[in-house]
Amino acid sequence: MEQRLLLLLMISCLLTGCNKYLAKIADGSLSTPKTLADVQLLLDNDAQTNRVTPGLGAVATDDIILDPASSQDTSFSYYGIYTWQPNLYLDQGLTDNSWSRPYKAIYYANVALHALDILPDNQKTDTLACKAAKGTGIFYRSFHFFNLTETFGQPYDSTTAAFAEGIPLRLDADAMKPVKRSSVGPVFDQIVSDLKEAASLLPSNVQRNFIFHPCRPAAWAMLARVLLVRQDYEQAMTYADSCLKACSTLLNYDTIAANPAHPFDPSGNPELLFQCSAYDYSPLYAAISSVDTVLYNSYAINDLRRTLYFQKRLSRPGFSFKGSYATARVFSGCSVDEVMLIRAECKARLKDVAGAMTDLNTLLVTRWKTGTFQPYTAATPDEALHLVLTERRKETPFRELRWSDLRRLRQDPRTAVTLKRILGGRLLTLPPNSVLYAWLIPQGEIDLSGIEQNPQR
Repeated sequence: MEQRLLLLLMISCLLTGCNKYLAKIADGSLSTPKTLADVQLLLDNDAQTNRVTPGLGAVATDDIILDPASSQDTSFSYYGIYTWQPNLYLDQGLTDNSWSRPYKAIYYANVALHALDILPDNQKTDTLACKAAKGTGIFYRSFHFFNLTETFGQPYDSTTAAFAEGIPLRLDADAMKPVKRSSVGPVFDQIVSDLKEAASLLPSNVQRNFIFHPCRPAAWAMLARVLLVRQDYEQAMTYADSCLKACSTLLNYDTIAANPAHPFDPSGNPELLFQCSAYDYSPLYAAISSVDTVLYNSYAINDLRRTLYFQKRLSRPGFSFKGSYATARVFSGCSVDEVMLIRAECKARLKDVAGAMTDLNTLLVTRWKTGTFQPYTAATPDEALHLVLTERRKETPFRELRWSDLRRLRQDPRTAVTLKRILGGRLLTLPPNSVLYAWLIPQGEIDLSGIEQNPQR
């Protein structure tokens, strides 16, 4: 056990101390895990694999309003992100961790997968454990590829996917091998392929004893999320349905005590399929920001999300967010409520109005005070889609979903949104067609690897 812990310490020191950027990761001095137990310990390091998603978009969406002093203070580190000003946030290095930490998690996954490939036969006697470890590594890799491309890659569009810039796809443990950016289409193809393979290997049940471990329903949930972004609604619905057949328990919000500080303890939330969170975007929870007023006012009085998601700020006007499924971080994992909304949206887009309303009402009746919810109805697919998207907005604030939603919905005039900020009487906007929906890659990575930077305007 001491040798295994030493191995992990060496890996952690190597990856943390000298590898600020992906291109700097050196594998020459990294010892490959020699046993299945070593591999599992590497994959169990949730601080490096599960708490590292980018989170940039969460600060840039219409979920939050920075207080006037902070939102006009150009020295404030998140000012450039909040106001969509590339030069400012690039100069402040705020994209560094959003890029390097997910790639570090991918490196962990690739090292684990390589070790599994070369394990001696006497280490492969536990077939189920080997399959689960391989599925976990493949899941982590695809999960972080998706979050990276939704942050730094161009938005998916079927008409441009073959040539629009995505992200570098690192698929083996040789971190020194030069890798250029792949176009968006092949990036999504790799993610979907990986998730399908992961689903065939992972355990069929949610790992309640260690919710940071992925499972088959989580892989199906991610397939539904990815295919929704790819606008493959038939397949997204198929995988959402598979997930919900395996796990469909919803948390009845009326059973939660009134006004708890952290209402959604991950250890007792039956909706959680896979726990993951953004690295660190404290403005979303700090005293310097409040919940967008339009968003807060969209919740009816008997909608329990109004009190379980938000609380009145003590010394400043407005409300703050408290309802994260990751307790004190931006939740980016997989959950039953999101999957149900994905299936409802797919049904609406495929003109199954009744089916869409059934899924939506099944979710919402658990969110309202008992006996007060009146089921929604829709006469047309467009009405159903509007209702589903409105409730998706209200169900999933302050998760790492809104930025991705804005990127995919911008292609349709019915759903496109122009983001707005008013600073000192000056109006700033982020129109749906802005190139700024792909964040700038850290300059250090550009300098070291020579990959192409995203456009700034």
